[in-house]
Amino acid sequence: DVASYNLANLEAAQDASEARGACTGYSRSRQRHRYLEAAGLKHRRLSSSGVVEDLKLFYAARPRPGNVIVDKSIIDARNLERKIVSHNKFDDHCWTTYRSSGPDRYCADAAVRSAADPYFDDEGALLDVAAVTAELARSDLGAHFFDVNFGLFHQVSNVSKTEMYFSITDRDDFRRWAEKYLLETLEAASTKDTRVCWLNHDINDYEVEVAVWHDGLLAIAALAFVYVAMIVHTRSPFLATVAMGQILISVPVGLYLHRAVFGFEVTYVLNFLGLFIIAGIGCDDSFLIFDVFKHELDRGVARSLPELLAETYRKAGASMAITSLSSAASFFANAVSTLPAIRSFGVFCGTLILVNWVLDVTVFPACLVLRSRFLESSPAAVVVEGQDDVAVASSVE
Repeated sequence: DVASYNLANLEAAQDASEARGACTGYSRSRQRHRYLEAAGLKHRRLSSSGVVEDLKLFYAARPRPGNVIVDKSIIDARNLERKIVSHNKFDDHCWTTYRSSGPDRYCADAAVRSAADPYFDDEGALLDVAAVTAELARSDLGAHFFDVNFGLFHQVSNVSKTEMYFSITDRDDFRRWAEKYLLETLEAASTKDTRVCWLNHDINDYEVEVAVWHDGLLAIAALAFVYVAMIVHTRSPFLATVAMGQILISVPVGLYLHRAVFGFEVTYVLNFLGLFIIAGIGCDDSFLIFDVFKHELDRGVARSLPELLAETYRKAGASMAITSLSSAASFFANAVSTLPAIRSFGVFCGTLILVNWVLDVTVFPACLVLRSRFLESSPAAVVVEGQDDVAVASSVE
C-alpha cells in the first residue's frame, strides 16, 4: 500500500497508515494548528500551486564528536521549528496538498519533516528519548534524520536534520520573509550545546549578496590603498592611474576570455577574489618596470629612449615574464579539479594574470615614454639640442 503513494499525496498515505495502525500518529499540521490557536492566530486557507522549495536545518552537537540526540538539543530544535511554523507568514508559503474536503487547503503534514517531532506526543510532551531513538534505529527514518553512523548498534549522532517544504507563489514576498525573519531567527538559534546550520536557495542568495557587497567595499578600499601607494612610489598620478586602469581592465577582458575561450558558462562568486589577487600582482609588475626604468636613468649615461627601453626590457622583462607565467600556471593547475567552482576560479585568475602581464609590457612602458617626453616633472628624458630624444640623469629630479 505504501508503494502506491507519492509526494503529492503523502498526507493521505500518513492518514491511511495511522488508520490501519501501521504507525504512531503524530500529525505535524494538527500539532501546528494547536500552536496557532494557543497563540491566538488564525489559520489561513492556501493555494496548492507554486514552486516547491525546501529549507534544510542541521543541528550539530557541540563539541564534536558528540551526541545531538539528547533532551536539551531535541528541545532546542523543537523550539526553533515552532518559532518558524507558528509565524503568520509560514501559512503563505508552506507546502500544500488538496485535502479530501476539497475547498479547504492547509499546510500539508509533509510540509515539515522534523527530526524532533517523533520525540513529542500529540500534547507536545517530551517522550522517552532512548525508547524513541531505539524505534528510529529500527526504521528507515533514523538514516534520514541522523548521520551515516547512526544505527541499531550505534544510537548516537553528531547531527540531525529537519526539512521544511514550501509552495512559493510569491517569490518576492517569500524572499522578504526569509531575509527579515527566517535568517534572523536562524542566526540566533545556536546554543552552547547545539549549532544550527541551514540550507535554502533564497537565504543563500541573500547571504552571498551581503557578502559580495561587504567584500566589494573591502576591494574598493584595497584598490584605493594600492592607488595611493603607486602615486607615492612613482610620484606620478598619471602612471598610477595607468597601472590601476590596467588592473581594472584585466577583469572584463578576463571574464570574456573565461567564457568565450575556455567555455565556462557560470561565473562563481569565488572568482570575485581574483580582483584582490590581480591588484597585488599587477602593481608589483608596474613597480618593477618603473624601478628598472628609473634605475637606468640614475646611472647618468645619456641614451636615447629606444636604448633606455631596450635595457629596461632586458633587465625587467624576464623577471616579469617568469613571475607572471609561474603565478598563472599555479592557478591554471586548478583546471583539473573536479569541483566546478575551483576549476573556474583557477582558470579565471590565471587569465587575469596573463592579461595584466601583456598590458604591463606594452601599455605601461609606452606611458613611461609619453611621460618622459611631454611632462616636465617626469623622471625620464629631456630633449638635448642636436640629438634625438636623449635621456639624461639630471632630468630625474
